[in-house]
Amino acid sequence: MGRFNPFLLRYKKEENQVTELLLHVLDETGLAGPFLASLLDQPNLATKNFTMDTQLHRSFPNKVRSRIVLGISANGVLNESSSDLVNGDPDGYFYSSSSEYIVLLEVKVGSAELYSDQLDRHANRVPATPFSEHIPCKWESVVTFFQEQLGSEPEGAKNAYIIRNFLDFLKKQALGLAPDEESLFYRSGRHEKTVRMIHDYLTGLKYQPEFYNKLDPWAMEYKKGGKSHACVDLKLERMVFKFHYTGHKEKMEDKIRDLFGRNYSGSYSDIRSEACVYLEDIAPSDLDKFKTLLEETISLRQQRPGQ
Repeated sequence: MGRFNPFLLRYKKEENQVTELLLHVLDETGLAGPFLASLLDQPNLATKNFTMDTQLHRSFPNKVRSRIVLGISANGVLNESSSDLVNGDPDGYFYSSSSEYIVLLEVKVGSAELYSDQLDRHANRVPATPFSEHIPCKWESVVTFFQEQLGSEPEGAKNAYIIRNFLDFLKKQALGLAPDEESLFYRSGRHEKTVRMIHDYLTGLKYQPEFYNKLDPWAMEYKKGGKSHACVDLKLERMVFKFHYTGHKEKMEDKIRDLFGRNYSGSYSDIRSEACVYLEDIAPSDLDKFKTLLEETISLRQQRPGQ
């Protein structure tokens, strides 16, 4: 691979960008062997030299002793059911200079799963060898490896700088590390100013922000006064603020339409409902509209249906 430069990534798709940056970091720090030794639990790989790159657009000799497919995902579990994934290239590969090992890499981000049949197709891209294995692992294992490496690097060393920045990147992507509020703002992209504004407003009203869970890391709910149900959610997967209210569905939908021009709505039941405002419809100057909608939500939650 070429000289490490995180600003010159070749790919647009998120999982490909993550793979490219991971390989850049391993190449620049010289940690490919120790990385594979740790994740594959094969200590003998630590001292071997590997060529690595994204995708797989080359052929390999027939005398590769070991063919391994390493899959990285949030839960580190191989789904044995058939996937709907079309044939495609592995996200990356490691190839030992002694022609002993080829390790193909499949990376999943968010809640995407690893599928055995996809890894089988990747393995078949390499000429048949006496030994082939699929090894799934969690992003948490990747984080642990780099944290341990960081702890062994002298302060101010080049590798320490690269690893620290890569761990910060993983946190911002919620890969193996729980995101924090700053990660959430970063993830909201061009809507960051709006999200910060509303977050500051809600927390100023003593609403407590809480992340959902590891499988939906880009969702935050705002609760107040020990309530079990949130009044407002931020769902970055759909780029919406979601309001939870009680009854009067048409009234709430009309209010959102009047304030923001459109709405997305759905119902848990005839009593509890939700309505959403798209982030792209909220301008930084629209805080008063958001306040009006929050007041309406609180009012409806305090009423019984039909009253």
